[in-house]
Amino acid sequence: MLRCRWKLALTVLALVVLPGSLRAKMYEEPKSFSLRDRSAREIDRKVLEAVDVERLRAEDRARGKDRQRPEPERFAVAQEVAFDLDNSGTWQDVADGRVWRLRIHSPGAVSHNLGFTRFEMPAGAKLWIYDPDGKDVEGPYTSRHRSRHGRLWTPVIGGDEIVVELFVPAGVAQPSLRIGRVNQGYRGLKNPGDDPQEGPCNIDVICPQGAPFANQIRAVGVYTAGGVNKCSGTMLNNTALDFTPYFLSANHCDIDATNDDTVVVYWNFESPVCNDHGPGSLDDNQTGSIFRAANAASDFLLFELSAMPDPGFGVFYAGWDRSGVAPPGVACIHHPRTDE
Repeated sequence: MLRCRWKLALTVLALVVLPGSLRAKMYEEPKSFSLRDRSAREIDRKVLEAVDVERLRAEDRARGKDRQRPEPERFAVAQEVAFDLDNSGTWQDVADGRVWRLRIHSPGAVSHNLGFTRFEMPAGAKLWIYDPDGKDVEGPYTSRHRSRHGRLWTPVIGGDEIVVELFVPAGVAQPSLRIGRVNQGYRGLKNPGDDPQEGPCNIDVICPQGAPFANQIRAVGVYTAGGVNKCSGTMLNNTALDFTPYFLSANHCDIDATNDDTVVVYWNFESPVCNDHGPGSLDDNQTGSIFRAANAASDFLLFELSAMPDPGFGVFYAGWDRSGVAPPGVACIHHPRTDE
């Protein structure tokens, strides 16, 4: 974004990831992937209310007219449900335990993410979410992913249908799970080229102009909250230099102690090609945070991630300076309205 030169010689860079696949990060393959049968076609399928994309975008345009009261970018709408292991899904016995699967379909949706409002997992039980083709997979999630509120919010999976899979080993008690919210995406994140928000002056960080800021680029992340809103911010160092995963963002993103565990941060959401403005990868993600501080007057927000980022993500901790000495120039590295 070097063409946006302000009076203070402000240089703006749009975040855009190193070349790679759009396949989500999968730490272990779902148990059902090894089955050689037709059972995937026979599992319970819930069809939800269709997504009215035009109406939702009209609502967004109306909300965006109030420049004095900024709000987080909305990309999905929530459908309240009550799917659990007893009233939904299909169980199947496997050699070393049992598998439970549920398909959820939202006509017109471009993505899904889920809010597990109850997430009690015994040792050994594992949960995955993925698209019907098994190409976009997240998981497994285990008991260690349970938030202090007893919940789990999952990353975005592209497409109008999602599969939830649970594996329970033989001899292990049945988990207690409830899907309380199915968040239906209608824009952004997982549908490349849809409604781009970056301006013509934005420059992808992979372009030569981003080279001097290679470290700082890796500190910036985009995140979803409540499964319906999206914002961005920066991993921040502290004076103890102990790598506490503090994340600096904006108060208008509406994170507090009641919904901080719904945060899902995506690292390295960048364009793989200079001046292409996407599509970016959402592979490098993590769920959960703890609210620490906020101030409306300065639009300040600080939360702490529930876990250290995976070392493979290459996350950088940005420094800061309160000496009052004016720098000779400024570069703004960001996700323009949460684009790559």
